[in-house]
Amino acid sequence: MTSGNLKVVDVQYHRENFDNNTTLIRATVKANINSDDVLSWLQKSKSEIDELVRQNEELRRAIAEQDRQIAELKQQLANMTTQQNSEQITKQFAAEDKIFLSNQKVSEGWQIYNRRDYVGAVKIFSEAVEL
Repeated sequence: MTSGNLKVVDVQYHRENFDNNTTLIRATVKANINSDDVLSWLQKSKSEIDELVRQNEELRRAIAEQDRQIAELKQQLANMTTQQNSEQITKQFAAEDKIFLSNQKVSEGWQIYNRRDYVGAVKIFSEAVEL
């Protein structure tokens, strides 16, 4: 839920190699917090917060499932031996990718909606439906 209230302004990556098999990547993130959005969130009713949390969890599960399916299709595509099978997997991949992008748009739409930019939210939700 914080993604609508935080804006990442800088990320610094630090990489340490310990041996051939181990690498540590540390990210330092600098973000600005929109206090008006935080106050707006705090003023929502418990039922509204519960519903937003439920929707967010549902969306996260859908995105995780799409990630899994896309990874599976990539693996199948890498193992294909015939052009026909490869084309079929490529079409499935494109369809799954559209669903993934649609879910991303829905997430973005909820963030905009939570900022009470209803016109912007309708635009983004419409893009999700088109996908």
